[in-house]
Amino acid sequence: MAFVSLLLLASLVANSTGAYLRAELTPPPEVPPRVQPLHERIVIASLEAGLPPQIALDTAWRESRWIHVRNGRVLTDPNHVSFGLFGLNHSYYPDASHMSEGEAIHAGVEHLARLWRTYRSARLVHLAYLHGENWVRAHQRGMADRREVQS
Repeated sequence: MAFVSLLLLASLVANSTGAYLRAELTPPPEVPPRVQPLHERIVIASLEAGLPPQIALDTAWRESRWIHVRNGRVLTDPNHVSFGLFGLNHSYYPDASHMSEGEAIHAGVEHLARLWRTYRSARLVHLAYLHGENWVRAHQRGMADRREVQS
């Protein structure tokens, strides 16, 4: 019975994650002129950090939709947990609400670059950025267990 429950849970995670990833990995729309300078700064920072720029651009789009400052103040999510262009989590970046645009770009890109060096997969980098590395490790184990059962 526990084995069947485990299979069902793995199947639900795999199915929900697959649908979620398809939505999340949709490329952002054309870059509006007001965002072009940010776009360029992210590309430069990514190249300097050894990160494929598209990963950083997709993450910034997903986290902020390029709307990260209003009236000179860094915007936050409704729960006041993540801030700015890369949705920096206050738990890991306590000064996120006070970072300059350049500092936020640097922090977000460096975090993504570290994940890139670890996973070498855009999909896993996005998952680790959204859910944390422990979630990715658990997800990878669950998928490996599922493949073994199917063979």
